[in-house]
Amino acid sequence: MSLWKACKGYRGLKSHQRFCDISDNCDFTELFQEDILNEAPASTEDINIYTPESVPAKKDAKKGLRLPKSKSEWNEANEFFKLHLSTSSNIENVENEICRIQNCIYDYFKLNFGVISEDIENNEMKNKYDHFSKRKLKKALRDLKSNQMENQVDEIRYIARLIRKKYEDGKNALNSINHNESMKNSMWKYCKDIFEKSEIVKPDFGRELCEQYFRENHRQNSENRSFNVPPWMKQLNLPAVVFDQEPPSYQEITKIINNIKSSGSPCPFDHVSIIILKRCPILRTIIHKIISHCWSNKMFPQVWKSAFTILIYKKGNNSDPSNFRPITLQPVLAKIYSSLIRNRIYQFLLKNKYIESSIQKGFWKGMSGTIEHIELLSYIINHARNKQREAVITLLDLKNAFGEVDH
Repeated sequence: MSLWKACKGYRGLKSHQRFCDISDNCDFTELFQEDILNEAPASTEDINIYTPESVPAKKDAKKGLRLPKSKSEWNEANEFFKLHLSTSSNIENVENEICRIQNCIYDYFKLNFGVISEDIENNEMKNKYDHFSKRKLKKALRDLKSNQMENQVDEIRYIARLIRKKYEDGKNALNSINHNESMKNSMWKYCKDIFEKSEIVKPDFGRELCEQYFRENHRQNSENRSFNVPPWMKQLNLPAVVFDQEPPSYQEITKIINNIKSSGSPCPFDHVSIIILKRCPILRTIIHKIISHCWSNKMFPQVWKSAFTILIYKKGNNSDPSNFRPITLQPVLAKIYSSLIRNRIYQFLLKNKYIESSIQKGFWKGMSGTIEHIELLSYIINHARNKQREAVITLLDLKNAFGEVDH
């Protein structure tokens, strides 16, 4: 595989470690000095227990928005928001201001472009057309289109979707993918197409059971347990560079918005898509004003603390909540604010060299941690094979890892 050639063997791997811009390899013997055995246990007085009484009230999800498709329509939307939304930095009540902005955006696109109606499964159509062959479906579609009856629009759409589904299933059955060529063109796209095609299965349990399961499993099992610093962990020095507490600039907020993927789903509570913020410059100015106000006043608005969680089926019985993976959709404004906080914390850790890059390789910007670990693992396996020795590799999967961490 080309990953081994990337570093050209073990010598190349060591060379990569020496000259990596971020990796600052330390002497591993220093990590195991028992210099903080007498560290005082963490205080448990300020632990905030998330009780059922503190759960926010249920919100109703809104219908999805249809967005403009032409540049002129986006320009009209931008001019509308210029007239109806204030760019003044004077904010009396930030909660009301955020709600007003979100409602104004939603109402404009709902009124001018409409909403996406929910697909309601029609049992009559299903019983009538699901057993048809592709040829029969095409004939039925032609007949319906030739009649041009208004009450047959939903039936036409159902048949069209069914035809596309049958063709997709046929392609998958033929298994006509050129794996070598697809892997060569784009490895990540190939892996996503092959491994992330999950079956759409709805949960067969009620909301009360769902809330009870995830509340019990996504929290600390022992709230009053003290977390002691391991004796082998190096004690951090005082920071040489202070944390950047200056309000964000317009360029900083714009960069965060541009870096967010346009394919991300909006939160159903407001349905403000990141695409809207990318196409309407005036909204970026207004958001910069809101976030700067929140940053200066050291607050996280309550309206941003409500998120929409959906369940993604993994495997097994669909009546068991443990067979579903929860995905939470934040409001896009909260996502931008969270990204700002994350970027500032990351820069603080990086400038003060608090990132132990010789141990933590994954999830750090600019570090090829995956390649380095694969190279090292390949070297160990090949070395054991050549020397006819045994190699034991242990992979740990921690259950409820998020809930057990002291946040």
